[in-house]
Amino acid sequence: MKVNLGCGSNIRDGFLNIDLTKRENKNHLQYDLSKGLPPQVKNATLIYSSHFFEHLTNEQAVNLLSGCYKALAPKGLFRMVLPNFSECFKNYIDNNKDFWNGVKHVPANGLIIEYLEFSTYQNGQHKSLWDFEKCEVYLKQAGFTQVEKSQFNPKIDLKARKRYSFYVNARRHPVAAGNRNPNLLPPFYPLSNCHLP
Repeated sequence: MKVNLGCGSNIRDGFLNIDLTKRENKNHLQYDLSKGLPPQVKNATLIYSSHFFEHLTNEQAVNLLSGCYKALAPKGLFRMVLPNFSECFKNYIDNNKDFWNGVKHVPANGLIIEYLEFSTYQNGQHKSLWDFEKCEVYLKQAGFTQVEKSQFNPKIDLKARKRYSFYVNARRHPVAAGNRNPNLLPPFYPLSNCHLP
């Protein structure tokens, strides 16, 4: 099983595509991922997400990542693509308006700060900001033991998002979950009750 989380209109053949909005497609499942992963997702070889986790709160994200870890096959891959907020802020500080060339949303006055506002908040739809360090911490809290930076892959990633994205791969431990020693797992801390390292 291959899964595409928060797919929007990007319905992929050969994937179970999950999104809150109902779509007329046999490969689509309407489900609220802010509540976690649907129970029918099991033994997945690939769970993919592009520009979705920023639409969740931190607590919702960790809960979903934990569900993804449990739903992956022992050598399954979790791949997440996220807006490169670090680059957005860097280009704002550098006064580089050209960075936003190609963005479909053009602000009312065309100001760099307005581009940054839209990139960061997307009219209130974005609920969290991400960078690689945060991905690594949250993925390891969810149980993943191998987390690494990745690059754009034209076989799966959307070319239109390449300039504004960063890429992360994570793998679960190759031993089946039922055979694992729970003492070897990184601890899970509810985010509301802890300070992240």
